[in-house]
Amino acid sequence: MLSRSRAKRRYSDVRYAGAALALFAAATTCARANAGAWPMEDGRGQTITGLAFHTAERAYDAAGDDAFDAEFRKIETSVFAEYGLTSRITLVGRIAYQDVEAGVDSVRAFAATEIGARRLLARWRGGVVSAQLLGVFPGGGENVFNQHLGVGESGAEARLMAGRGWGDAQRGGFAEAQLGYRWRAGDDADEARLDVTAGWRIDGDWMIMGQSFSAWGLDGPAVQPDYESHRAQVSVVRRLNASWSLQAGGLGTYSGRDVIQERAVFLTLWRRY
Repeated sequence: MLSRSRAKRRYSDVRYAGAALALFAAATTCARANAGAWPMEDGRGQTITGLAFHTAERAYDAAGDDAFDAEFRKIETSVFAEYGLTSRITLVGRIAYQDVEAGVDSVRAFAATEIGARRLLARWRGGVVSAQLLGVFPGGGENVFNQHLGVGESGAEARLMAGRGWGDAQRGGFAEAQLGYRWRAGDDADEARLDVTAGWRIDGDWMIMGQSFSAWGLDGPAVQPDYESHRAQVSVVRRLNASWSLQAGGLGTYSGRDVIQERAVFLTLWRRY
């Protein structure tokens, strides 16, 4: 049975990869989407600044049932950046500052910071396959799924990413999937992750997206039983001009074990340069 204090923990980041994928709306064609599995052009970059509000009042137990009350509130400001080092290698990084209240715990601090690179492996008409490697460095906020604030050591994540786009600059869509494995130093559980995204460009300036983010805890210690979380996110993207885009949406946990039933709304602003 999941303890009430552990139930107040959650999957530690609003998925920057999902936000980055929405920059597909700013690309000139579907086949040249510069986000997710797609590489940035050599010497080009983008930043994505986000503000998110999270709450939870209920939690799933170890059997996946809606079992008991939870207390969780978080305001998070995050910045994700990527830069095309070459036509095949893109540097990526994310930093986030959090104001979190989780039961008796509360903190204002940075969450885990992620820094790494993505390499294009293959490209064909409309599609790409890439691999990404991240280093994960703990902060004073959320570091590890289902653990107390500030708890956790460094880690690394390997991710395989594949995407396919179709259509043109006025109307079209894309689909992308990412499969990842996160290694944790110390006694914290490793994690397997699966993210799936689909987007549809309504016209040259508007796009809608649906996304699913899943995580499974693997071989954790007795004090951190295996867990899983499945969350859905829906958003609308508005292209403001060639350099700026705006996204607004919501996120919710629709299934899980030993995790809170999280709800969130968010707003992100992208600048492409």
